[in-house]
Amino acid sequence: MADGPGAADHQRHLHDMLTALHEELRALGPVSAENRALLERLAGDIRAITGTDPGNQTPDRAFKSRLVKAAAAFEVSHPQLSRSMESVVDALANWNL
Repeated sequence: MADGPGAADHQRHLHDMLTALHEELRALGPVSAENRALLERLAGDIRAITGTDPGNQTPDRAFKSRLVKAAAAFEVSHPQLSRSMESVVDALANWNL
């Protein structure tokens, strides 16, 4: 993430959003094996991002791609989870990540 005014706020906000999303993933009930694998991968990505040095929390493009895929997969069955994922994707786009 770029340095400058507000960068630290963006980092904190991203960390908070990802932490909340991780909790939603952990609380999710039964899903298909394919979707469970996707969610486990996302949960691992989130743990890796939020566990790093606060100045190095920039998600890679593959993470964003997996989030978009997961948001679409859960749009009907778990709409709140889907909206949470879309919020993270939107925030990353707004911050040019």
